[in-house]
Amino acid sequence: MRIESIKLSKFKQFKDFKIEFTKNNNQDNDFHVIVAKMGVGKSNLLESINWCLYGKEIFGKITKPTDPDVLNNNCLNEDGEHIVKVNLNLLDEKVNYLILRESKFKVNNKKAISLNESHLSFSNYIGMILKDLDAKKEIENLLPEDLRDQFFFNGERLDNYFDEIQGVKISYVIKKMSGLDILESFKDALEKIKSRYLRDIKVNENNLNKKKDLEKKLDRIKDNKKEAEKLLQSQILDLEKAKKRLQDINHKLEKLKEYEIYKKQLESIKNLIQEFEIKKREILEKKAQVVFELSTIIFGWSAIEKVYNENKEIEVNYDYLPTEIIKDALKENKCPICEATLDEKHRNILEKYLSLDKDFIISVKDYNYLTKKILELESVRKNLNSQLGEVLTKIEEYNNKLKSVEKNLSEIHAEELIKLYNEKKELENQIEIINQKIGGFNNQIKFFEKEEKEIESELGKLATGDSNKIFEKIKFVENLQQIILNTIINRRDEIKKEILDYIKENLEKLMWKKDLISDVEFSSNFSLNVYDKYRNMILNRLSGGEKSVLTLSFALAMHKASGVNAPIILDRPLANISGDSYDKLIEMFSKISKEKQIIIMITDKEYQQSVKLLNELATTIHILEMNESSEVKIAEKYVKEVI
Repeated sequence: MRIESIKLSKFKQFKDFKIEFTKNNNQDNDFHVIVAKMGVGKSNLLESINWCLYGKEIFGKITKPTDPDVLNNNCLNEDGEHIVKVNLNLLDEKVNYLILRESKFKVNNKKAISLNESHLSFSNYIGMILKDLDAKKEIENLLPEDLRDQFFFNGERLDNYFDEIQGVKISYVIKKMSGLDILESFKDALEKIKSRYLRDIKVNENNLNKKKDLEKKLDRIKDNKKEAEKLLQSQILDLEKAKKRLQDINHKLEKLKEYEIYKKQLESIKNLIQEFEIKKREILEKKAQVVFELSTIIFGWSAIEKVYNENKEIEVNYDYLPTEIIKDALKENKCPICEATLDEKHRNILEKYLSLDKDFIISVKDYNYLTKKILELESVRKNLNSQLGEVLTKIEEYNNKLKSVEKNLSEIHAEELIKLYNEKKELENQIEIINQKIGGFNNQIKFFEKEEKEIESELGKLATGDSNKIFEKIKFVENLQQIILNTIINRRDEIKKEILDYIKENLEKLMWKKDLISDVEFSSNFSLNVYDKYRNMILNRLSGGEKSVLTLSFALAMHKASGVNAPIILDRPLANISGDSYDKLIEMFSKISKEKQIIIMITDKEYQQSVKLLNELATTIHILEMNESSEVKIAEKYVKEVI
């Protein structure tokens, strides 16, 4: 089944509004996106569908079709009568259904009151029109109200679907859709019939008082047994809750057991960082010396080159020779270095030096030496930079490890550890006490059942011969009771298996983390337990996106098990989602829409976050805006073309 269109008249922000969910027959997807800013009316559009079908909201406060709050605010400026209408056009396997709900209100001096006139009509393509109660019955057959929690969702409901309150609703719905509620009612009715037959047993006049006493005692035992059964169920629920909580605490304690490991890791990493910091300092000191030497030469290199180039034609055999020393050497005719008598060759060299009229001279030897020195120092500098890079990489790597370990340690507190151990101890004591109580209540029930049979046997002994037919009826009822009890047990197992198989099938198709959930099981009261491969309960540890997948897998399983083919409508399903899960959920909605219609309502910011993906996957996109009169209109509409 799919919604073809919704038409609203004077419903809240929608004074005159119609939206169509177009889909071509050759399209695989049936995925529709409604985009609007906060406060424009996305939630109220979802509630309009609920109001039309059931006369009440699912997440809002309106509980009856005649509530004046459904009336458009602009109508308060117009005195007189106003009719609020919501019209749904549904398509189910080529059969069209039209559902119309309307309520009449009167406005006087900006105040609306209900005229207590509300009508519901249901019609199909052949022209059959049903009104009010008949229409309500037909809608109930098509889209049961008890199941609406399985096809209307908001972000919060997706996240807390399996909490305690919802668990009670789920149990109720499963019992109702599987017929277990009827079987249990029938079982109770048979018990009352049996009690009535026992009262009809005829006895002699002198045994009447004894019969009355036995009947009173039997009633009291039945009441006690019923109370014990009720308390037993309560204790079973408490036991399940305590076990789940104990699982969570044990999981936390497992993390806390790593405290000492993390501490050792922390110390080891800090020591390694310290060693590399020392290496870094040593390298930096060497590099500083090299750079200093290098810069000393390089800063004066232009002057060195200038002097060298000016004097390179001289065949230099002397190092730096100040002018005064050359003059003294020529005067004394002695070598300025070894003091040997100057021969003509060296004398000519010194005279040539002196004739240059320079303060000092640099030799070719020294020039070549300095050039070589620069190259050597540059090579050393590069090598030190390479070593420094390796050391800095190691320091960064160990700092990241340090942050990770510190984060793990920050989540572990000694006070919390003590608190968790104490709670664990309390829960273990509580579970032991509950198990004792369960054992006690089971023994009580067995005792009461034994007493029941003994009293029934005593009543049988008191009976006169003309009570044989009554005993035949009692026997028949008892046999029927046993058949019903076996049927309840078998049907309970069947529906559990059926729904669980569908959930697992859906999880396999929809969950992107394939090894996250290893198994799902129902408890005795249809509370869902979710396990990892180590048999740890992980429901409370699932992320928002993962819970959304589980919730929709469950909803789809409920649709299939109940035989209801309804669309799924979600108001802000991405509100509590972040990271990779955002796009994964959008892809999941698209995947589900190949089997049933999906309509999601998101904000403009949520739309922009994945605009490219949504434009690629959505069948239609409607962007809603509110005009100056506070009325909602469709500002833009995108329909995916299929070639």
